Amino acid sequence: MSINKVTGCEAVAGQTDSAHVAGIMDICQEWAWQMDDAGIFTFSSSLARNIVGFEPAELIGRSYLSLMPVQDAISFGPALMKAMREGRVLHRTLHRMVRKDGQTVLLDMNGAPLPSETGTASGYCGVCRLVTNSIMEPVGDAISPYCDLYAVALFVLDREGRFVNVNTAFAHLVNLSPAEIEGRTILDIIPAGDVNFRRDIQAFDRGESVPAHEFVWRGRIYLVAVKPVRDAQGHTIGASVSFTDVSIYKRAERILAAANERLQATAERDFLTGLLNRRQFEEVYRVEVSAARREQAPVSLLIIDVDQFKLYNDHYGHPAGDKCLRRVAQALSANLSRPRDVVCRYGGEEFVSILPSTHPHGAMAVAERLRKAVWELNIPHVQSGHGRISVSIGVSSLMNIGSSGDMAKRRRLLLEAADGALYAAKRQGRNSVCAAEPVNLS
Repeated sequence: MSINKVTGCEAVAGQTDSAHVAGIMDICQEWAWQMDDAGIFTFSSSLARNIVGFEPAELIGRSYLSLMPVQDAISFGPALMKAMREGRVLHRTLHRMVRKDGQTVLLDMNGAPLPSETGTASGYCGVCRLVTNSIMEPVGDAISPYCDLYAVALFVLDREGRFVNVNTAFAHLVNLSPAEIEGRTILDIIPAGDVNFRRDIQAFDRGESVPAHEFVWRGRIYLVAVKPVRDAQGHTIGASVSFTDVSIYKRAERILAAANERLQATAERDFLTGLLNRRQFEEVYRVEVSAARREQAPVSLLIIDVDQFKLYNDHYGHPAGDKCLRRVAQALSANLSRPRDVVCRYGGEEFVSILPSTHPHGAMAVAERLRKAVWELNIPHVQSGHGRISVSIGVSSLMNIGSSGDMAKRRRLLLEAADGALYAAKRQGRNSVCAAEPVNLS
């Protein structure tokens, strides 16, 4: 199809009130049509039945874009209509349309502005043909699949994986001209894509679709969309492929994900010590007490308080106090050996540790290990009767949790019991561990 044929149709299309004109249009081997300046069909030849499955009368009043797949109408349609409105000739422009029976076909469209009596463009006329067996034929440099208005790399392959149509964006990717690519195989240009393409053709033969997927090529990440090209009988004769470079977006995703992880960590962690904060303690505490009921296992809780820390802050200053708390937090965390054992900063100089599946005697052993670890830091504290930083620890254990009952109340009882034990440890001289009676809720 040449531009001369388009202008030949254009010359008679302006006389749409003549039955003679319609007859001339119908002898064309392509579907001929004309539209107003809004892209609405005002005329269609009878070949519409073969190409898109609609009767000509069904098309009058419909828009050209309404026959496109929704995605194409959104992404490609505006650029196509802009070219039409600006009165630019479109030569060998490939795009998809959805037939009345729901099949998607690839059309080769040539179009030109339709002049009014004053010489200004009053619409657009053109012809379309199915890309069927002719897809196997070599084509010239003027091909622009899906129109070169697209910045996306696009190409059409036949069943054997030979490049038939290539747009300039794809040609730039491989540093070749379209003419140098057309006729070569995907194995020549994109070796890693050959197996995927053959698998895609098999899927199209079975009537299946191929989901968009990512493809790493030449150090870049591309989002690849592959659609079948079918002939009038519905046989797969090739595929149209789009390559969208999403490398920058994937990098942005990774940066955003890392930022979100840091933000999440900030929301969950105490800024000074790096331990889980009180809010996270409440969540972990809730989960572990519920797990203890479900597993019919005990759960123990430690409340740990740095002895006479206010006096330490007043004497050594707040920067020294912060450093002291960080060292205490590290010592506590380093001496919890099981994966589910956790220590959190509860507030100020107070810490709390949750020990799942731990009986009272085991909890006492852990508490004594933590007390000793802090004592062995040997941090001077001249305002303390012990001469160095020490901790007091209250221990409580929840036993035989029944399957019914108020879980919030049970968590509160365990916390209150540990708090009472902590004050008992302080009363007996600090730098000590004291356990409450186990809470039995069977």
